[in-house]
Amino acid sequence: MIFVYSVMKIIFSFFLSFLLYNTSMGQYTHLGSWNILNIRYDIGDKWSVFAEGQVRSLHFYDWFHYHEYKAGIIWHNRPGMHIALGMGDYDTYKEGGDFVTPKNNDEFRLWPQLTFDQKLGKVKMETRYRAELRFQESGFRERFRQRILFSLPLASKTSVSFSNEIFLPPENLILRETEWPSTSIKNSVHHFPSCWAISINLTTESTMRQAEIFCKLVVILC
Repeated sequence: MIFVYSVMKIIFSFFLSFLLYNTSMGQYTHLGSWNILNIRYDIGDKWSVFAEGQVRSLHFYDWFHYHEYKAGIIWHNRPGMHIALGMGDYDTYKEGGDFVTPKNNDEFRLWPQLTFDQKLGKVKMETRYRAELRFQESGFRERFRQRILFSLPLASKTSVSFSNEIFLPPENLILRETEWPSTSIKNSVHHFPSCWAISINLTTESTMRQAEIFCKLVVILC
């Protein structure tokens, strides 16, 4: 119990510092919404397929400005190691209303991904690496992403987790001005029978100019 408390104190301090850092990089505007539906199907013990859709708004369920849909396959290479390949369409619209055209960005992405998970006492730690090949109207770009997530079960069907993701462009491996760390503090995850899961959390996404805060709703079906 002392070990778990110490680990959680370190995690909380780490993410609090990131949250304060993100806040200092810009000023929050409005509370937006970030909605995710994820569907996954396991094919035996070694393979899984998934599909996901997202819709985001700059105000709380108003001024919808972004949507994406993607799908892919996961190979569970060994316990604690998962290799995935995904692709999808990502569209960003202008501010000022719901899906205002012309679009700011229309993008197709292809991304290989490597995920490791391990246990630190009762705490589950997940590290995810993703390389994105981004095909945009303005040309081809690349980006690397790393996410670290810590999860602690609170009861048989509920857990709490904290995560942070950074974006690294390949030119000089520093944070691009529009890709500062995105910090997610997940308040609760409730797992239902038949492999359902729902989570509600607050997510901050910061740039050099401003920081946005979203109320994120995630629904998982498998």
